[in-house]
Amino acid sequence: MLQIATPEARRAQAKAAKDEGNDLVRAGKKKVEALRKYEKGMRLLGLPMYELDEEGVKALAAMSQEDRELLSVLASNAAQMYMDPENKQLSKAIDRCNVAVDANPANAKAYFRRATAALEHAGNVAKGSDAILARGQQDVRRFLQLDPGSAAGLSLQKKLTRTRQAML
Repeated sequence: MLQIATPEARRAQAKAAKDEGNDLVRAGKKKVEALRKYEKGMRLLGLPMYELDEEGVKALAAMSQEDRELLSVLASNAAQMYMDPENKQLSKAIDRCNVAVDANPANAKAYFRRATAALEHAGNVAKGSDAILARGQQDVRRFLQLDPGSAAGLSLQKKLTRTRQAML
């Protein structure tokens, strides 16, 4: 007999997937497996794709605040895994950060990660690098509003500015 999971059960499963992913990262290994856990959690919360297309926007709008915050953490953590040197896929990292920010605009880590991915990604694209860096600068400014005085944020801001000025 097929059972339909309640929203609470899906949230608990998504949280468990997040915790399992975090444990894998803390152990310092199996980051690809941690990524699978984070993305499984995103699916459990009702995000069938990993970006906010029309269906994703509807799914996000239907979520509770608690689910949106959990989705934001899952997406931000997935982004971090896509930034790992062993699995570097910067455009996917940026996509996951977009989901994280859309789900929870107060997720400072998502802005920082998106700005970091933008800095790295801008050097890998033939066109549009200035726009990518400009977005990165916006993100690091927002991050610094949420986490004023962060040394890492201030350093990233300087790197983005220097890189963008060097391109002009």
